[in-house]
Amino acid sequence: FSVMLPVERLDPPELLDLMIRLRQRAGLRCEPVGRNALDRIREALRANTIVGIGVDRITLGEGNVVDFCGRPARLPNAAALLARRTGAPLLPVGCVRLSGDRYRVRIGPPILSEPAGSIQADVRSLTERLLAALEIFLEQNPTQWVMFRPVWESPTATRGADERRSSVSV
Repeated sequence: FSVMLPVERLDPPELLDLMIRLRQRAGLRCEPVGRNALDRIREALRANTIVGIGVDRITLGEGNVVDFCGRPARLPNAAALLARRTGAPLLPVGCVRLSGDRYRVRIGPPILSEPAGSIQADVRSLTERLLAALEIFLEQNPTQWVMFRPVWESPTATRGADERRSSVSV
């Protein structure tokens, strides 16, 4: 399968170049996020290329507060928004590092966009369905997920206020 990864731009640029070279050695095509990234993502989807979009941390934009592992978390909605707008299915993917520089990748059943209401409601539903599928991977292999930033909202955050601040458009 052909796989494309949109990647955030990093400073210094040499770090971005290193990250792209390492991923290309694994056979992945990287697309730095910028002006033409969305057009290239749509082209890749039309060519039946898998587009890998991280959903476990905010990199660009603010995302939405959604339920993740039983607690409110601010996570990106770009994958769900792209699926809603293009009709592409979402594939939950989990990866486990094995000995000998090997990996085991599991792909869950496709999550289809079924427009039923407003774009915002549909994107929230898709995001939560995708995260529910990813929670299964986390429960099975909790030591394989490492985060260097907070994921969950503070207990004092209110869902309504968080939703008003959220806006990501693809």
